[in-house]
Amino acid sequence: TAYWVLSYSDVQIQIVAVQEEVAGLDQKIRIDEAKASRLDALKVEYAAIEHDLIRLQEELPPEEEAALLLRQISEMGRPKDLELTKWTPKGRAEHETGLYVALPVDVNMTGGYHEIATFFDQIRVLKRVVSVTGATLGGATVEDKSSGSVQVGGSASAQSGKKGMRIKASFTVTAYASPRRSQESDVPAP
Repeated sequence: TAYWVLSYSDVQIQIVAVQEEVAGLDQKIRIDEAKASRLDALKVEYAAIEHDLIRLQEELPPEEEAALLLRQISEMGRPKDLELTKWTPKGRAEHETGLYVALPVDVNMTGGYHEIATFFDQIRVLKRVVSVTGATLGGATVEDKSSGSVQVGGSASAQSGKKGMRIKASFTVTAYASPRRSQESDVPAP
């Protein structure tokens, strides 16, 4: 009988250990089942976040693409009778959070009021994050388109016929981008 008690005692210890192991595995199964039940919701959430990331990357391109965007902006006014007289990059400015950089450029141009307004509207509808700040308009001249002569100022009657009003616009256009790894910056000239 002593042998049987010792054997039974060992088996009892093994049974308790197996029961504890089974209880632990049951708990792990319940946790995994709870995770699995959330899997579909997490997949939908992941897809939404991935879609937002793609959209945001379009709006906030890599820094190299933003520099090319500035070149495109400088070329937007050329076929519209706008004369670009100044294009001066101000340098790269990384935000203190490191989440984005600003690439500002000081711009002066001359053209008709409607052409300048159209130029600003084209910048407004870009999918990229671009801002125009510090815009000033002035220095109006009346240009005789037939002879090429220019008259400063003038009355409304002087603007009729083949004469066109040209004004000067000064502003800063800033393209925003996600920062690149290196600290070099090349804002292209127009």
